[in-house]
Amino acid sequence: MHPLSSEPIKDFHWPNGFQAAAWLSWHVDVETGLLASGTKIDSALVSASEARYGLTTALPRILDLCREYDVKASFAFPAYVAEKSPDALLSCIDRGHEIILHGYIHENVQNISAAEEEDILLRSISVFERLIGTRPLGWTAPSWGMNTGTINLLHRHGLLYDNSLMEHDTPTVFDFADGPLFELPISTILEDWQQFGIDLATGGSRMASIKNAFSLWIDELEGLVEYGGLFSPTFHPNLVGRPGALRELDKLLAKYRESSHIWWTNGAEIAKHCLNLHSESKIGKELS
Repeated sequence: MHPLSSEPIKDFHWPNGFQAAAWLSWHVDVETGLLASGTKIDSALVSASEARYGLTTALPRILDLCREYDVKASFAFPAYVAEKSPDALLSCIDRGHEIILHGYIHENVQNISAAEEEDILLRSISVFERLIGTRPLGWTAPSWGMNTGTINLLHRHGLLYDNSLMEHDTPTVFDFADGPLFELPISTILEDWQQFGIDLATGGSRMASIKNAFSLWIDELEGLVEYGGLFSPTFHPNLVGRPGALRELDKLLAKYRESSHIWWTNGAEIAKHCLNLHSESKIGKELS
């Protein structure tokens, strides 16, 4: 199916009377952004050290914050990072968090052939099956790159959801004859790279005020609650895991975590909820 062909889920609603859902998704890219660009680590040591901050310094703090507020988040690991740092991967698993596929070395699949794209997906799945005994349910596109055949590929290899497209505020469905694949939407407005991203190799940077960035994200959260949507920020541990930003995330959770209107959850649980709704609508259609 074409990536722009997903459809609304019939009678969609959030569970247990919630008006909206909130999902913290962390992309643990480490140095794969450099590797995917063809940069050798030894020629970009400062950039590599900045990227590794997210793994060695920020990730334990993030896990502690999630535990404090009883938030089950999702962590997107390029398979290369999972292989090189299995203890970090397992620390997320041990805290009850979800793991998402995110390429092998953060490859932008828009720039490669269909055969290469499939090889990367299968290689990544194999890594996680070996390390954690199961394959992740979801995939999120490195560098937001996608091909016209990507959705078909994800479905063919048994994934339940994609987390890369931006057309909708609520989940939608790619309704294949042999079962659905769900789209859990994102937005560049909710991505920290747009606020704090820096490329030390080229000198390019986006250095927003931390308070301004969180003001934007809180406005989006409140707006999505009003419209019944999914608040799904894309965070990187080396950016929002910095002390100042993590303090602001602490404040956000302190204010909104116990809201009776917001379902705080992760991608796997959202996709399973969508599957239940979709299955119910299918049964209803067959009985009518």
